[in-house]
Amino acid sequence: MKQLSEKEKLAWLRLARSENVGPMTFRDLLAQFCLPSEALKQINAMAKRGGRSSPVHITSEKEAMAELQKAGEMKAQLILSCEERYPARLKAIEDKPPVLAVKGHLSLFKERAVAMVGTRNASLNGKQIAARLSKELAQEGVVVVSGLARGIDAAAHEGVLSLGESPAMTIAVVGTGLDVVYPAENEKLAEKLGLSALIVSEFPFGTKPHPTNFPKRNRIISGLSQGVVVVEAQARSGSLITARLALEQGRDVFAVPGSPADPRSEGTNRLLKQGAFLVESVKDILDEIGNERALEFSDTIDESEFEAEPLRIDEKMLDEVRETVLKNLSVQTTSIDSLIEECSLPTPLVNVVLTELELAGRIQRFAGNKVSLIPMI
Repeated sequence: MKQLSEKEKLAWLRLARSENVGPMTFRDLLAQFCLPSEALKQINAMAKRGGRSSPVHITSEKEAMAELQKAGEMKAQLILSCEERYPARLKAIEDKPPVLAVKGHLSLFKERAVAMVGTRNASLNGKQIAARLSKELAQEGVVVVSGLARGIDAAAHEGVLSLGESPAMTIAVVGTGLDVVYPAENEKLAEKLGLSALIVSEFPFGTKPHPTNFPKRNRIISGLSQGVVVVEAQARSGSLITARLALEQGRDVFAVPGSPADPRSEGTNRLLKQGAFLVESVKDILDEIGNERALEFSDTIDESEFEAEPLRIDEKMLDEVRETVLKNLSVQTTSIDSLIEECSLPTPLVNVVLTELELAGRIQRFAGNKVSLIPMI
């Protein structure tokens, strides 16, 4: 089993933080070049083949060291997906973050876990339900994962914290850097979570809130959990995105029913119609997730991260695949699996082409192994 040197771990962080390197492209670069240091050398050549004219910003050693220093100043840690400390459940999803910034009690990653999500514009009743369910789950030894947003998320975290235990059985996954609290009204809550529970982010320090960040963080909320409980959600809601991601990741989806007269119950009631587990009490959740704990941390690197040797590329065939892929992609999302199957394309070469295109800033990737072209302005 391959182990990474400290130099390669720094290269791992540099690669993950470089421009246009998303989780799937990070994975494909490692598959092609084996080591992050080798992948860094090839980024600009690949971006050029993908149609980019200017150089990609590659994170320097100085920038990576500054991020490590910032983590130390905040009493936080950076965890690479190849390390034993990385949460086992999250490691199993295809678009796992290559780097996690964490602050608090890492032991919470090992426990049973359930996500609690819902609308920011929650009713008093919805917040009380979320707090009660979360408190009762924590009393049963189940970690409650949520997103530190106002409304249902905050109520879930606060329900656990009300027990006054340390570590508090809750994890907050944020859509900003660890040093940026959003919304600002949750600053004291974030401080408590960092001390007695656990806060997680895939974003670099200093990252401000942006609408695209929150759907990304939702896959981590569901990925850390055995199931997702939706308390209140409108018909178009980020919580429903989390529920969809949970299904794609093979997690259970639960919903608390609500009044048909309240638009905040439209999403949850729809989930129940679609087969989500009905939640009337914490027993409904516990009965489904069982008593099984998460896999223990591995003390070795996942072999699937690396190939034995760099991928050998037939350049002529690669040109043909590139032409076919570009002809079949559009600004509408396309399933990569369908593209490969319907066009009879070799998967490794499709991954190379998609890596080139993402590095060039020409495509956007989505959960569920989907992709779309970015419209040219």
